[in-house]
Amino acid sequence: MTIISEANVRAIIADTSKVIEGDIVWRRKGRRGRQQTFRAEVKSDVGPETYIDGYINPRSRKLSFTLVIKQPERNESRRIYGLDIGREHENKGEGMVGPTHKTHWRDGGRRDKWAYAPTDITASWSDVVLAWTQFCTEANLQHIGTMRAPYFQEEMLP
Repeated sequence: MTIISEANVRAIIADTSKVIEGDIVWRRKGRRGRQQTFRAEVKSDVGPETYIDGYINPRSRKLSFTLVIKQPERNESRRIYGLDIGREHENKGEGMVGPTHKTHWRDGGRRDKWAYAPTDITASWSDVVLAWTQFCTEANLQHIGTMRAPYFQEEMLP
């Protein structure tokens, strides 16, 4: 059984054997709108099955990368760690955290709802490849492949 605890999440993040193999391609979400997503399976020598979900919305200027743990015995998956750029986050009872923040699992009823402002993320929501590189570095995640830019970035090139 996969037990999610703050200590287990820290161990998953510290695991340096995590790897994504292959190119990451953004896909349109829905027929209209410009939202795009991707999902990439994460392989690891240790630890539970995980994957990364990516989300971008150029209209609202939001970008997210989320590490999700699979819990097959409960027939569900749970976000345990993530990077959000472009929207503030409220830590209940503790105030707001800026538009660039990371969330991670905390014990004591907070679960995946606690955020902090990172110092290692300098990318803006529109610099997706740099944000991805910085996220992977901090999360000890190796990506063997290419992060393709969402289509809105390709359209902006001369």
